[in-house]
Amino acid sequence: MPGASINGITKSAFVQYRKKIKPEVFKSLSDSLIEEFYTDNHCCPIKI
Repeated sequence: MPGASINGITKSAFVQYRKKIKPEVFKSLSDSLIEEFYTDNHCCPIKI
């Protein structure tokens, strides 16, 4: 189905826009999520 639309966005448009995303964004998001997880979630030691 060339040019098929999923939620109003064509496959071609999705691929073209995806190419514009900088890889640094994912590194930054990952760092932020890890920092948030380890500063706000107090975890109890696992009892064996």
